[in-house]
Amino acid sequence: MPILFTFGHGYSAAETLRRGAFSRAIGTARTPEKAQRLEAEGVEARLFGPDVVDPRIAEDLAHATRLLLSIPPTSEGDSARAAFG
Repeated sequence: MPILFTFGHGYSAAETLRRGAFSRAIGTARTPEKAQRLEAEGVEARLFGPDVVDPRIAEDLAHATRLLLSIPPTSEGDSARAAFG
């Protein structure tokens, strides 16, 4: 079964999960509070933001079979791409 990794787990990611069949879902959040909400919804949460990058993300990406990028770029560019290529 596919593994979904989402940068910026929000509405689009929730709809993707609802419509798809995934064995595992991992998503990023900027705050611990949002991460707790994701965990309560059955999503493995990772913190990712300007001040924090969960070290598990690199390994998660290596195993993910599907990737959804929902973080809007800033004037400095795409933060996920800058961090993980």
